[in-house]
This record gives sequence, structure tokens and C-alpha cells, in this order.
Amino acid sequence: MAEINDLELRYTVNVDYIGEISEGKPNGKGKAIFRNGGIYEGDWVKGKQEGYGREYYPDGTLRYEGEYKNGLRHGTGTAYYKNGSIRHQGNWKYNEPN
Repeated sequence: MAEINDLELRYTVNVDYIGEISEGKPNGKGKAIFRNGGIYEGDWVKGKQEGYGREYYPDGTLRYEGEYKNGLRHGTGTAYYKNGSIRHQGNWKYNEPN
């Protein structure tokens, strides 16, 4: 298992990453830890979230679980409020509930 510190996911988002790497980028299973303490854990392809993953609020509460494409929520998934109630369950298209 390899580690990357201060990985830039988007132009303004840097994270620490622990997981599988290919050609210097996250690829396979891995975990990103955001500066605010939030976490993404799941599948990566060429440095972006792709496939199935879970996001957590900084306190460890589940924020989202479902599909990603090209670093965005895309496909089927469920988003949760901090209190655990469902915010949106169903389809997502380019990070937006659909």
C-alpha cells in the first residue's frame, strides 16, 4: 500500500491519500482525507473517484454512499444529513440529484 500526501483532486481541493497507486495517481481502492477531516473511501481510476465509494462528515457520520464517475457523484447513490436522515436517494448526474 502506498501513500500520497497533499494530492490535488480538483484545482482547489488537496487531500492526503492512502491506497493503491498507478503512474503516481490513485488507482484501485483508496482513502482520501480532506483538510476539514472529511473522508472519501472507495474506488479510484486515474486519480479520480470512479465506481463505488463512501463519503463521511468530519465527525465520521456517513454523508454519501454510491456511484461516482470522473470524480463526481454520478449513478445511483444515497446522500445523508448529519443526523443520519436521507437527503436524497436515487440517481445522480454530475454531482446533482436527478
